[in-house]
Amino acid sequence: MIYEPKILKNPTQEKVEFMCDGKIYQMAAGEKKPFDGFVAHHALNEVNTGLIEVGAEQKTHQISKSLELDKMSWKELRGIAGSVYKFGMSKKDLLKALKESQSA
Repeated sequence: MIYEPKILKNPTQEKVEFMCDGKIYQMAAGEKKPFDGFVAHHALNEVNTGLIEVGAEQKTHQISKSLELDKMSWKELRGIAGSVYKFGMSKKDLLKALKESQSA
C-alpha cells in the first residue's frame, strides 16, 4: 500500500521517539516535521507516539452520539479521537474526553 507523506506534530511537552523499519525517529516537544508516508502511517496508527497530523488538530471532530464508544477497539477510538487524544491517555480517559466532546 502507498501512503501519502504527512507533516506530523508532537503536541506533548516530552521528546517522542519511535522506531520504524529499523530506524529511530525523534521529535522534540512541539516540533513539526515532514515524514515519508509509510513512516507517518506507522507513527499515527501502529505505535502509541501521541503524534498528530498537522491540519488534523484544526479539524473539529463531530462524533455521532449513536456510536457505542465503549464497544470500540483502541485503534478505532484513536482513529476518531483526533486532537481529543493526548499522549499517555488510557482508554478510560479517552472515552471520557470523547464523551465530553460530544456534549460540547
